[in-house]
Amino acid sequence: MSCVRRFAQVVAILALFVARLAAAELPAGWIGLFDATGRCFYAVPPRWKIDDLFKVSEPIAASPDGRVTATISWSEQHSWSWFTARLREALRPTVVFEDSATRFWVEYRDSRLAISQLSAVPNPGGSCMFEIAANDPVTDETRRILRAVVDTVTSIR
Repeated sequence: MSCVRRFAQVVAILALFVARLAAAELPAGWIGLFDATGRCFYAVPPRWKIDDLFKVSEPIAASPDGRVTATISWSEQHSWSWFTARLREALRPTVVFEDSATRFWVEYRDSRLAISQLSAVPNPGGSCMFEIAANDPVTDETRRILRAVVDTVTSIR
C-alpha cells in the first residue's frame, strides 16, 4: 500500500472519529478510553481512576469510590442479529434499554453486583462490547452516571 493511500486512510479514520466524538457531545474534562484494538471508545468522568497497567488488555475505569467499574472490548463476529440473539440468550436481561441496529443495551442479573449492564455497538467485522457494573448503594446519581457513560460508547472504524 502506498504511503499516500495509507495516509488518506488514517485521515479518514480520524475524521470519522472526530465526527463521532462531536456527535456524542462528551462532557467537558471526561477521559476517553480505547479498547486494545483501537476500534472501540468510551469516556468517563474526570475523577475516575484508570487501570491500564497491562497495555495489551482492555483498560478498566472505576469511579472514585470504586463502586462503579467499566471496560470495553472488541469482539469478532459476522452478523449483528446473530450476535445480539446470543447475548439475549446468555444474559437473560432483566431490562432492555435498547435493541436496535445501532445499539444493544441491557441490564442483567449478577449476584455479586447491584447493577450489571452490557452495551454493544456494531463495528465492521464485529462489535464493541462495553460492560459497566455498580455495587450498592445505587442512587439516582449512580444511574445518571451509568447512562452518561454508556452514551459515550462508540465504534471508531
